[in-house]
Amino acid sequence: MHSVVSMKPLPRVLTAVIGSAVVAVVFLSSYLYEKRLRKRLWRLKRKTIVVCRSPSDLANVENTFCELCRQRKVIGLDCEWVTVDGKRRKVSLLQLAPTSDFCILLRLCFVDSSDIPQSILSVLQDDQIVKVGVGIQDDALKLLQDHGLVVRGCLDLRNIVTQFDELSDVPVGGLQALSSHLLAVRPEKSWRIRCSNWEAVDLTQRQLSYAAEDAMLCVEIFNQIVRQRLSLMQFRPHWFEKLKSSTIKACQAAIDVPFHNKTRSPRSPEKHSEAHRTISSRKLGIFRSYRIRKTPLYDNCVLQAPDGEPLCTCDYKKARWYLEKGLGTQVSEDPLMVRLTFEPANRPILDSQYYIQAKDNACVVCGSKESLLRKNVVPREYRRNFPDVMKHHISHDIVLLCVQCHQLSNLRDLTLRYHEVTKCREDPVLRRIKSAGRALLRSRNKLPLDRAVALEQVLKDHYRVDSVTAELIEEAAELDTKVYNENFVPHGQKVVDHYKKNGGLISFETKWRQHFLEMMKPKFMPALWSVDHHHELLAVKIAKGKGSDTNLDEIGITQEHLRKALEKVGAEWLLDDVVDGSSDASDSEDVDG
Repeated sequence: MHSVVSMKPLPRVLTAVIGSAVVAVVFLSSYLYEKRLRKRLWRLKRKTIVVCRSPSDLANVENTFCELCRQRKVIGLDCEWVTVDGKRRKVSLLQLAPTSDFCILLRLCFVDSSDIPQSILSVLQDDQIVKVGVGIQDDALKLLQDHGLVVRGCLDLRNIVTQFDELSDVPVGGLQALSSHLLAVRPEKSWRIRCSNWEAVDLTQRQLSYAAEDAMLCVEIFNQIVRQRLSLMQFRPHWFEKLKSSTIKACQAAIDVPFHNKTRSPRSPEKHSEAHRTISSRKLGIFRSYRIRKTPLYDNCVLQAPDGEPLCTCDYKKARWYLEKGLGTQVSEDPLMVRLTFEPANRPILDSQYYIQAKDNACVVCGSKESLLRKNVVPREYRRNFPDVMKHHISHDIVLLCVQCHQLSNLRDLTLRYHEVTKCREDPVLRRIKSAGRALLRSRNKLPLDRAVALEQVLKDHYRVDSVTAELIEEAAELDTKVYNENFVPHGQKVVDHYKKNGGLISFETKWRQHFLEMMKPKFMPALWSVDHHHELLAVKIAKGKGSDTNLDEIGITQEHLRKALEKVGAEWLLDDVVDGSSDASDSEDVDG
């Protein structure tokens, strides 16, 4: 008989140790997989590319695309266009990738922007759905200029890389450099594909893959940036979504801000944050530097009527002027309050109450009290062309913004501001002659023989000569190619004149105010600030003959609006003086503020 040897069970402590070790190994392996190995699977993923060249194509993919965007909250975005004779044509292809394996290619050369579904436009305009890419702000501007498409929530991948210390070893380069370092992937960057005909009726498979890969790579690079930030302490269930949200939150200062750092260098957190606060004025279409306020905009001094009724707030200098001229007496020191010794021409009525309240010297968008500037909600290039009654002694549309919010607001103003009124244009024929002349003048000896002969032929054909002389080349090189428009009307004046004849100026004013609220979502606007501010009071002023350089039709005030406004101030009798949208009651009693 064989003896049976009984095995004693392992002690509980040892079992627990072994179990813990196994769990630790699995945990660490999972951590290393997510942080270092998962990225290598991107190339193996099956990619879905949807080409949209008609409204029906967009309708077929609309629901899937929008649902993915709402779920993932991050979109890879890129654009392609054709360059002809050194001149960029309109963006012909828009690549949008809500995931790293799904991309739609929107052929804008065949689909008008008005045919794009509202749900997709809403995704583009939603700054809570972040669009990532390299040079993405430039792409957004091109889409705005070429097709009127508003893209908000743009975040340059290079701005993310420079934001975190744990990414200090990542090169701040283009898409190829980022993907090579973070994903060990080298995307195709052949100039033959990059410069190919993106307006062709049918794109080649290589073009489709190239275009889609760029957008999908942007998403995968962002995902890998999130993984790179992962630490063992953060490796918990749902870690990716939590870390992704914190990454986006940490980059809020860089959203909708173009990348501009050419090199990476150590910097303090303060300087690093400040680096995201500077945008090229040329990028914004504003050729001036920012002059930050050194003194508060609002001193919140108070002027009172002789009976103590508050009239308005004003700055310290103005309040002191009334005291020095003997026109008022001081009621209090802090805040400085001055009671006038004479009856003012106007008392606050209707929404003039806005000017009585004290206002904070802080950014109306984010609440910052540092580096503040005045912001004209209705741009000055338009306001200066308004009739006097709409622009004098009205500060409602001047608010305070910090530098960063001011830059961002100017950038987003392009969505309303972008109306091309060309002062001059170049004659394409003369431009070609000038280019030929300059090439021959500067580089004749370096040009291939056939190229030089071709350029000479251009000059011969234009000047109708048999031979090209040095004098002729110099003349061609100095050609003035600009054709000046003697009937040029400044953009601001042209727009204002249009609204005077089409709907009235208050609709234009309201549009800009609403635009500011929608685009900037200010959290600290003064109480009583309104998109309809001054419109009722304006009706009263016009009825009293104060708008001698305009009329109700140009302003956009109807007889019904006028009647209601006059009833509110007890001046219905003025209705009899208003005929056909104009007023002849210029000598009537003042009742407005």
